Amino acid sequence: MYTDGASKSQGASIGVVLEAPSGLKIEEAICLEQSTTNNEAEYEALIYGLELAREMGIQRLNVRGDSQLMIEQVAGNFYTKAPHLASLLQKVTDLRSHFRQFELIQVPREQNQKADALAKLASAGGCTRQSSISISRSSKDMEVYSTSSEPECWIDPIIKYLTTSELPPNPKDAKLLRLRAQRYSMIHGTLYRKSFNGPYLRCLLPSEAKKLLEEIHEGTCGNHIGGRSLAHKALTAGYYWPYMMTEARDYAKKCNKCQRFAPTIHQPAQTLHSIVAPWPFAKWGMDVVGELPKAAGGRRYALVATDYFTKWVVAEAYVTVSKTDTMSFIWKHIICQFGIPWEIVVDNGTLFQNAKVQELCDMYKIKLSFASVTYPQGMVKQRLPTKSSLPTLRRIWKTKKERG
Repeated sequence: MYTDGASKSQGASIGVVLEAPSGLKIEEAICLEQSTTNNEAEYEALIYGLELAREMGIQRLNVRGDSQLMIEQVAGNFYTKAPHLASLLQKVTDLRSHFRQFELIQVPREQNQKADALAKLASAGGCTRQSSISISRSSKDMEVYSTSSEPECWIDPIIKYLTTSELPPNPKDAKLLRLRAQRYSMIHGTLYRKSFNGPYLRCLLPSEAKKLLEEIHEGTCGNHIGGRSLAHKALTAGYYWPYMMTEARDYAKKCNKCQRFAPTIHQPAQTLHSIVAPWPFAKWGMDVVGELPKAAGGRRYALVATDYFTKWVVAEAYVTVSKTDTMSFIWKHIICQFGIPWEIVVDNGTLFQNAKVQELCDMYKIKLSFASVTYPQGMVKQRLPTKSSLPTLRRIWKTKKERG
């Protein structure tokens, strides 16, 4: 453990770094509310680090610090004259007795840069936290805290069962609680949920969960993410409570700033219009198929029209399709063979949306409707796939040639 304290005009702050042999690191940067001297800040950092290590159940602890005065006083080599330092030294003596192996060594400031940087970061950030509050809490204290601070919630029956083996009077509820409690564990008075492939997840009360969602969604580093990402971020941070996904989605939907500035569609909704084909050859869907494998005469494209009522298909192959070809196709293959239709549905391509085609439709009172690209006539795309349409087109062309 590396500790360091600093006292400046902005206030006092401490930094603590815990490193496990496995590589796990815990870093704490705390700004003290009361004004202290540099020596007092060094003691406060050591006391907080020892309380944190005791809370985690650590038995063997090696402490590194750069304050010669504090280390020599703890070792008993220097006499402590100031009363406030003597009280802090007594706290350190009481805390070190909880460890099976304890070592306190002075190191140069260069080897204590992490703790020093954390102490400076805390003083610059303006955070406040009481350093004199003990972080240890027994299982009984945890039970009183959870039930007294909030009404009865999901966390209370599990804690009561794991600490005192108390079960509900209903046998069915008692059985469900026993099965449910197998997924949880009490660690130093705090309830955790066991995860399948990760660390234990700390269980939160409803008020704590609300504060966590608020901090992640619109806190200092919040970016107003959606409900699904919000729940995933809370889970990966190591927290759990029931219905995380539902509550995260509801919170994101009720966010005032998200509703005001989100890139949503502001265009008013319109009623849907159903496709009506009242009689045969009254409504046609028309589109261009290609580029197809080259046929006789270098033809690569085809104009295809499908009747919505009978699904009858008419087509003609072209080397290239122009606006004149589109107008000629409508005249020769639809109007001359099947009569004047009521409506023709096309996409927004320039082959259909032009003055010549519009003039022809206006002349015969034909309604020209425009649909989204690629879907003006769904049946044509299904009946004539790109790779297998050439034999069909050849058969249609041969039949039309025989009819003259």
